[in-house]
This record gives sequence, C-alpha cells and structure tokens, in this order.
Amino acid sequence: MSESTLPSVASLELASLHSTSYEQLTAAAQALVNNRSEAEEIVQEAFARCLDAWTRRGVPASPAAYLHRSVVNVGRNRVRRRVVFRRLNLHPALHPPTELPTIESEQPLLDALSQLPGRQRECLVLRFVLDLPVAEVAEILGIGEGAVKAHTHRGLRALENMQEAE
Repeated sequence: MSESTLPSVASLELASLHSTSYEQLTAAAQALVNNRSEAEEIVQEAFARCLDAWTRRGVPASPAAYLHRSVVNVGRNRVRRRVVFRRLNLHPALHPPTELPTIESEQPLLDALSQLPGRQRECLVLRFVLDLPVAEVAEILGIGEGAVKAHTHRGLRALENMQEAE
C-alpha cells in the first residue's frame, strides 16, 4: 500500500468520532434548526470541514470540541441564511423547505427551541442534547462560563413560559 492510500491520522480520528457521535450531533443540529434532513446535512458538512482543516493543520488537542463547534457554526450559518431568505421573500424554489416532519414526540420541543434567540438555543442544545459541561460550552461558543449559565437559565425560563402559555 502506498503512502498516498494510507488513511491519515485526521481521517482515522474523524472516522472514530463519526461512529461514536453522529447520532448525538445530528440530534443537536436538529434542535438548532428544527429539521432532521437539514441537521444531517449540517453534521456531514461539519465532518467534511473538520477533515479538510485537520488534514491541513493537524488534529486539534480536543477533536470532539472542535467538531461540536463546527456543527454549531454550520447550523448558525444555516439559520442566518434562512432568515435572509425570509426577509428578502425569495421564491421557495430557490431554497429548500425548512419544515420537514420529525418524530412527533420531539416536535413540540423543537418548535419551542426554534423560537428562542440563537445563543439561548445553542447553549441549551450543547448543555442538554450533547450533555456538555458549562466550561466546554463556553469554549465552543467563545463566551464566558457566566454567559453560558445566563443564556441557559434564560432559555429554560423562556421554555417554561411557553409551556405555561399553552
């Protein structure tokens, strides 16, 4: 086997992460964008971006945290793009549908999460869907631990208020 056909350290690390965390990352992305098929695309794009970056620069010290950050960033970009399309009233054929059916028992929570401000939604997803500690969420989002706690608290309070309003 020639050197060019050997798997790189980056691809081996990413393959390992894919097999252990794909479903969890997809659930997190779905909570961010409220769309299962778009969530799968987000996760695949994040894996592809990581492979590209890790091949060029080497595997980071914390590959899982890097991948989590990539999923959040790609998801954030998708949400921004969706907002721009809505503001500009672009023809629906120019962009994919944003609301596809998901598992019925999860849909009320996904709908409620989609109504939260982006940072609150991101904190809740990272803390409770990916079950990450506050320090890691802060690192992934590039904010302080106090800010993570505040956004998480506000997000939980907003979800409670939505539930009471029903």
